Amino acid sequence: MNENMNEAINVMKAMNEKIRFKKIIRLLEKKYPSAGTTLFENKDPFRFLICVILSAQSTDAKVNSCAKQLFKEYPSDRALSHAPILRLKSILKPLGLANAKSEYVRTVAGIESEKGIEWTMQGLQRLPGVGRKTANVVLSEMFGISEGIAVDTHCARISKRLGLTFSENPIEIERDLTSLASKNKWGKITHLFIAHGRNICKARKPKCNICLLADMCPSCAKI
Repeated sequence: MNENMNEAINVMKAMNEKIRFKKIIRLLEKKYPSAGTTLFENKDPFRFLICVILSAQSTDAKVNSCAKQLFKEYPSDRALSHAPILRLKSILKPLGLANAKSEYVRTVAGIESEKGIEWTMQGLQRLPGVGRKTANVVLSEMFGISEGIAVDTHCARISKRLGLTFSENPIEIERDLTSLASKNKWGKITHLFIAHGRNICKARKPKCNICLLADMCPSCAKI
């Protein structure tokens, strides 16, 4: 009897969490109706992939500036695959991690030029510089494929503050979020959390006093 009651309670808790998360997403969609990627190249899958690789630990504005110069000098995957590594490092220096990013870009360009990239979750994650987050972003933005939720620093921080997850691991955070959200919302969630993280729920000084999620946030009173 106790086991049945505990199971029923857990089911109710899960249902309540889904309802709460649905309300959170609805409020964020209303607040940020234009939330989406701001990367420079968002039409060509290969160029977009390169931009997402370059965006690690950098801003979209910096990526856009560097990518414009990069694709001007090396407009095709073949040209990019033969680019001098020192020149790539020079172009990508403002982004940070220029040494690694230069190697990633040239190698990925070579793969696309020689045999073509496999545009699947598994295929993308086999590429250097591409993890699950990057693969999720590319598949969602370029192909409308929802394999999961891209968990960046904003998404991880806000999810934990809202009590949607208690994990520090991006894979586990993604699992927790996908269990709560409808699949047709997966691609949008990251953009909504990024917008809210940049504007309100900042890492160091969150603006809880003007946050539209304050009454649903267990961390609000603790910050």
